Amino acid sequence: MVRLKETKVRVTMKLGAKVIHGTSRATPTFKHLVNGCRVEIEALFADSEFSSSPNVQLCANKGIKAAIKPQKNATPKANLHGAIM
Repeated sequence: MVRLKETKVRVTMKLGAKVIHGTSRATPTFKHLVNGCRVEIEALFADSEFSSSPNVQLCANKGIKAAIKPQKNATPKANLHGAIM
C-alpha cells in the first residue's frame, strides 16, 4: 500500500478587469467585481485606487481578508475592521 502525502493547494486568480472611460475612478466597480465572483474569496489584494471605507467594509462583511494599499493622503480610521495593513 502506498501512502500519498496530502497537500493543500492555494489558487490565486485575478477577479477581473473593467475598462473605465473618462476620468472616472475605479472605486465604484469594486463592489460589482467582488459580488460577481463565482468562487469564495479568502484574501484580496488591491492597489490604492480601490482604497475606500465602503470597499474595506464590503470585504469585512464577506469575511475576506483585504490588503488594500491606502492612498497617499489617507489617515488611519479606527472603525475599519477586517483590513490587513
